[in-house]
Amino acid sequence: MHGKKHIGNLGDVNPVHGSRYVYAPQEKTDDPYMEVVCEIEDVPEGEPNFLVYGFDLERFQLLEKDNHLYLVVQAWEPDWPYPLATYDEWFHEDLGVIAECCGTSLKELRRCFCSADAMERAFAWCCVGDYHGFENLDSYPWKLTKAELEDRYADES
Repeated sequence: MHGKKHIGNLGDVNPVHGSRYVYAPQEKTDDPYMEVVCEIEDVPEGEPNFLVYGFDLERFQLLEKDNHLYLVVQAWEPDWPYPLATYDEWFHEDLGVIAECCGTSLKELRRCFCSADAMERAFAWCCVGDYHGFENLDSYPWKLTKAELEDRYADES
């Protein structure tokens, strides 16, 4: 058990079947947090055969300047030192294709990233992870055996 308050799932509640767990922030200043379980194929018996990617569900704001939209962190302020375009999220230029792959619209996916609702942001972040790979959201996932995985999520399923 990891001490975080579980607030919802995207996907199967059984971690062995690829769950996506959403947790409340630890502190008021923190973002909600998510863990995504992925099975590793063709692993020798006894070796870890699951990856658990963990990442914050950062909230964004959508800003327009010179007829261009930018998806930037919620904390962004106009007095920040660099041009607004430098703060545009790395995946924003691909968001139309990402939305299409997730069966939603660009407008809806942008709205989800800007939402105060953790579950809506979790959906948006999962779309990015499904498209670009979750290793782009967490470069150092946990490697767990099936028993370790089931123990870790015993209270959530």
